Amino acid sequence: MEESTSTPSCKEYNSLKYRSMILKGSNIESTTQTLTENKLDDFLNRDIELNRKNIWTKLSKTEKYKRIKEYIDNKLTSQYQLDANDKIGALKFFNLLLERKKLSKTNELTYNKEEHFIEQITGLIFNPTTRKFSIVNDIKTNKTTKKKPSKEPKVELTEPE
Repeated sequence: MEESTSTPSCKEYNSLKYRSMILKGSNIESTTQTLTENKLDDFLNRDIELNRKNIWTKLSKTEKYKRIKEYIDNKLTSQYQLDANDKIGALKFFNLLLERKKLSKTNELTYNKEEHFIEQITGLIFNPTTRKFSIVNDIKTNKTTKKKPSKEPKVELTEPE
């Protein structure tokens, strides 16, 4: 008996392959698509670009840190004349807010997803004497209250005799 050295396979596997080809009309062996390095790079770059264009709640923590740093550098520094120490303190403050999930909702800040920057943080207050930022949660929610019954006495109508 001679065994084939070119394709190491057994009789059961060959018969299974033949039966599945007859029944299904397709080969049991799946063809794998070879990816080149360029195709893989293109796919990853498209994925990165799509992830950057997400809304604020869908951004990763790293992307949120980058956007907050840009917001501090571009907007808050010019608005409040922050020096290097104030920038570091502001960055620590906003990072702490992110860790505590205070800036995770869309109503807590205004984010421009087309231009990839934070326009405004709701409730942000800067104290010029201490040179520190704080957040005031002044967002009013629409609460429904139950209607209280009126205290007027009930009048019964009786038919005249």
